[in-house]
Amino acid sequence: ENEGLGDLPVFINGGYVRDLLLGKEPDDLDLSICLRGCPEEVTVADLLENKLPAYVAAKPDHGITQVKSVGMSSNESKAKQLDTFKAFFTNSSGKKTEVDVMPTIGEERYEEHNRIPIRDQRGTPEQDALRRDLTIGALLLRVAAAPGGGGLSYELFDFYGGVEDLRNSILRAPWPRDQGLEQVRSAVLRTPAEKELAAALGVDAAPPDEALQAVWWAKVLMDDPLRVCRALRFAAKLRFQVYHTF
Repeated sequence: ENEGLGDLPVFINGGYVRDLLLGKEPDDLDLSICLRGCPEEVTVADLLENKLPAYVAAKPDHGITQVKSVGMSSNESKAKQLDTFKAFFTNSSGKKTEVDVMPTIGEERYEEHNRIPIRDQRGTPEQDALRRDLTIGALLLRVAAAPGGGGLSYELFDFYGGVEDLRNSILRAPWPRDQGLEQVRSAVLRTPAEKELAAALGVDAAPPDEALQAVWWAKVLMDDPLRVCRALRFAAKLRFQVYHTF
């Protein structure tokens, strides 16, 4: 707070928000911190390792008696600037809470035969949501101090229709709403073979909105083929239907 970082946007993301909206007990807690516009020296590592312990010590009324953080990135991930941490909090009752913390991620670029992307760690919340596997996991819940210091306030951000898909029990990937089909096609289908495959699969004959979703889903799978396994796992776990453009 004294360094002007008290208003950094912090979001609960992913499965925690999904499970809250489904009325289920969330299994884990993931946080994203938006560092867009911050000086380069402000990183998740700096916040958790250098600033968080001092903040906790100065706020005994929060009931946190111990906090520590552990970097979770491999050497290769560190080389690609993946700033991923686990924070462990212990309260005055001895209860321990584990939290995964990352920055909001902007553009991701995958190298051939490598599932670890090069990431922009100064992304917007909307960019961070777009990179998620599924719309129901792209929901963000912003947490902030309530006006007057009376607890916390919460604001739900649904950039890609995740709430509607939860209501309709549908699984599909988020797709960029601000881009047209041709723009997405040119970015995703780069080779003649990829364009021929898209035509053979009937993408060209589909309505533009559905074609855009199908092409973007192709990008999602090319970036990380294991995402289809995760989608099928959620289909079985939640009894949701995989959307036909998949």
